[in-house]
Amino acid sequence: RYVVLPSHHEGFPISILEGTQRSIPFITTPVGAIPEMLGNSEACLYHQPGNSMQLSNLLQQVMAESQETYVARRTAAFRRYDIHQSSQSIQQILKRIAKRHYAATKFDMGR
Repeated sequence: RYVVLPSHHEGFPISILEGTQRSIPFITTPVGAIPEMLGNSEACLYHQPGNSMQLSNLLQQVMAESQETYVARRTAAFRRYDIHQSSQSIQQILKRIAKRHYAATKFDMGR
């Protein structure tokens, strides 16, 4: 029913792309490119890295939610992760990551 990705560190996780292709809601942490990939929507629930109590609470919450709530989350995921919108978003994210990497590399080389 959900993709659960309780990461401490991520870059651009392929599992996010795989889940979005199936319009599956996420429970994950706001690390790396994940917030840029998933944004803030009903289709994604965030918890802080290392906070197992918060993750446990979210898992209990989604297990107890109604079918209507789950359908609303799937619908939000479908709208959010439309293939055309996703491909454009991925391009924008990769460009931002490349710019950050270039800026960091340029700074490091200048020392």
